Amino acid sequence: MGLARHVVLAEAESMAIGRAERAYRLWLKHMELLWVRNGMKLPLGLPSEIGPLLKAGAAFAGTAGDFKTFIENQVEATGVNYFVCDVAFGDLTREESMRTIELIAREVMPFFSQKTQAA
Repeated sequence: MGLARHVVLAEAESMAIGRAERAYRLWLKHMELLWVRNGMKLPLGLPSEIGPLLKAGAAFAGTAGDFKTFIENQVEATGVNYFVCDVAFGDLTREESMRTIELIAREVMPFFSQKTQAA
């Protein structure tokens, strides 16, 4: 079983949250487009802003260090065996998405690789 989460990483939590807030608004608008055009409401019950998702652990925006803890908590709470990071959504620029990927590759993946080897 796996989880998929919107993920935005940056050197500062405030920077990551700002990017996630901006990108989520456009992503949601696009998700709703055909539903609204046909007089219907998107049936997923998503909030209009990403804040509630961040608070509930259904998305993440912050630093690589905090993301390690987030993943550990998600795995412990759900028992998942894979984790999908949606790093390109809404209007995130290529550079913003690549920065998330670089931080995951440099700081997050080695952390879990070491944990696996030690187990």
